[in-house]
Amino acid sequence: MQTFVYHENASGKASFTKTGDAWGIDDDLKIFAVADSPLRCLIRDTKQYPFDDYGYEAASKFCEGFIKHCKTKLSSEDFSLKTLKEILIESNEDIRKLNIQLGKKFNDTLNYDLAETVGVGAVIKGHTLYYGGLEDCYVNVLRGKNLEDVAKWDNQIVKASKYIDKLSSEDKLKDYIPKELKNRLKKENEWEPCWCNYLRNNRNALDEEGNLVGWGCFTGEKEAEEFIQTHSVVLKKNDHILLFSDGMIPVLKDRGFINWFIQNVSLSFYFQYQMRSKITELLGDSEEANKEKTLIYIKY
Repeated sequence: MQTFVYHENASGKASFTKTGDAWGIDDDLKIFAVADSPLRCLIRDTKQYPFDDYGYEAASKFCEGFIKHCKTKLSSEDFSLKTLKEILIESNEDIRKLNIQLGKKFNDTLNYDLAETVGVGAVIKGHTLYYGGLEDCYVNVLRGKNLEDVAKWDNQIVKASKYIDKLSSEDKLKDYIPKELKNRLKKENEWEPCWCNYLRNNRNALDEEGNLVGWGCFTGEKEAEEFIQTHSVVLKKNDHILLFSDGMIPVLKDRGFINWFIQNVSLSFYFQYQMRSKITELLGDSEEANKEKTLIYIKY
């Protein structure tokens, strides 16, 4: 079993923004984690205190915590999805402690940029891959000649995003902006107060049909626990396991890239260079090209 890591900083218009992705690996114990924290538009648009950013600190704290908490439980013979959920809850608690250390206040509608992160963790126990976390980082398990993805995920964040689009089309996003932030966010960023103050970690955020449109994020808030997903897959020889941040989503959707990657992947600098060139060619001048990208790959 070999572990490969690829990381690419944000480029283009996003160049020189703070790093938001982090990852962690324990090859001996087969524990892996990827996390991704946003740089809030609130920070970029207002450019003044008290708005600050601790995204990378939260992402790295999640990865370190996930590995640490896994280590204490891996010796258990009855390791299960319940165990994995407990580990992810402990990782969320680590983020709560970070926010307390930073003096952050929850439910502050004027400074909603908590130390926050989304992330996934995975551990191989016996012949089973246990994985879970919060979107929009993901796990794929590609199997067989057709590279069928046998990993499951409930794409809750897509539902939240579609709800934001609906509010935008109805010109209702402005209703969620605190009066103190009126005219301080760029027009294209007016979605963010609703996204953070109303939809984030809110099980009571429902659309007109009663469907959940809230989404989950590791902020340290207990409500995040209700959004945590856990899944498992019994692995087969030559399965391809991928953990990745959202910047890699359009890349890994491309069948040509996936085939090239799996056939050629190596730990060499030259392969990293080739991969960067392939991604640049694939994404061109699209918005996705500018996003930070992180990938962990393991062939079982």
